Amino acid sequence: MELFYTVLILLALIAVSHVLNRRIPAVPVPLIQIALGAAVTLIPSGIHMPLEPELFFLLFIAPLLYNDGKHTPRSEL
Repeated sequence: MELFYTVLILLALIAVSHVLNRRIPAVPVPLIQIALGAAVTLIPSGIHMPLEPELFFLLFIAPLLYNDGKHTPRSEL
């Protein structure tokens, strides 16, 4: 159940970062997401969930690689 809450929190942070990027377009989205992630870690929630490497690869690395591959110009490849 902690994994479900963690994924929901991450999805909510992505939505908040998108809204903040619309209001403050001068700040890059990764900086907003890093700041939001740091802010969430400072909130004492009592939830301790070790992040397993396989889960990290599945949830974060795979979508990033797919997105980069989809937007890579064929002429530069």
